Amino acid sequence: MEVVLQDSFERTPGTTDKEPPAEVIAIKVGLAIPWNKIRLLRRWLKASNVSLACEERMRHVSKRIVGDNIQGELAPFLFTLTSGGEELWVAPIVFIPNLIQKVTQLLDENHRLTWHNGVIPENEVGLKLGGDKGGGTFKAKFQIVNVAAPNSVQNTCVFCCFVAGDSFANLNRYKEQCIKSNEITYRQYTLIVFLSGDYKFLSKFYGLSGASGAHPCPICLIANAEMATPLIERGHAPPRTLDGIEEQYLFYLVSGSVRKQAQTMHQGIPELLPYCISGCKDPHMLEDHATEWVRLTHVGFGLLGEQGAESIHAKFNSLGRAYTAIPDRVERLKYIMKEHLVSIAPDMVAAIPPPKKRKKSLDDT
Repeated sequence: MEVVLQDSFERTPGTTDKEPPAEVIAIKVGLAIPWNKIRLLRRWLKASNVSLACEERMRHVSKRIVGDNIQGELAPFLFTLTSGGEELWVAPIVFIPNLIQKVTQLLDENHRLTWHNGVIPENEVGLKLGGDKGGGTFKAKFQIVNVAAPNSVQNTCVFCCFVAGDSFANLNRYKEQCIKSNEITYRQYTLIVFLSGDYKFLSKFYGLSGASGAHPCPICLIANAEMATPLIERGHAPPRTLDGIEEQYLFYLVSGSVRKQAQTMHQGIPELLPYCISGCKDPHMLEDHATEWVRLTHVGFGLLGEQGAESIHAKFNSLGRAYTAIPDRVERLKYIMKEHLVSIAPDMVAAIPPPKKRKKSLDDT
């Protein structure tokens, strides 16, 4: 008897019955199998009377998910030399040019949006932006907060990836995309965009001098020397404002744009777009700003977790090994990005069978 994998996912409007099942594509992207291995797998399964959808139909569905909303090129990036100093080299970059279209597409295809039992106002949809460097590439990503597991790797969409570090100059590569994220509107909902990441990323994104600066906190204007003093003795420092950042930036330009002088400034150098600050793992943050964050948002720091951002590095590395035979660096990165975008499509995520809970043995008790 011949066994044919059946289509069990909910079809989107405009699709036909000739499209392949989501399980087949989910297996391909989930196991990082290239197309030539799919052909080999089809021959093995055919010998056991198991039929897979043809490759042309599978590629058609993948193309429908990704569309033409992906571009790649070789661009100049700043690299730090081991001997000291910096040099400008050409490196591949792949990005989604229309970020608004991608966010709207994922919201439309996700039929299981949740407002977490009233924690998120019913007229709002949250969008968490972030970035992290790992596996030799920097990845800018976003996550939709109105899902059951907002920090999962299946909910982490990379919209810009380049083979370079996350320096001030390199981060400007996706500055325009972040600016456009503030222009996103979705039906009758208000889109709340905020930034999340480690302290190093937040400092570079906001143009701060980092931990060595005179005022290293991205939220308030506390001096570095005052951080060792308990909060009950010194009180809260004045908040950091966008007007203050602009004022200090103009003063920095008038003073000759001396990088070392930026460490003594109150506001830092806003070389990138400022956003509402989400938090940072630091004793000062826990003492001065953690309670305020929880009271303001009514959620804990679990929302700011980086599990998905960290796990996406391993996912990209796994996909990279599957496409090492592609000589062109830009095309190789584009294939990796396309496979990633297919893997996070709600139809593909729904096709992944949930793991079975392991039964506890006597040794576990």
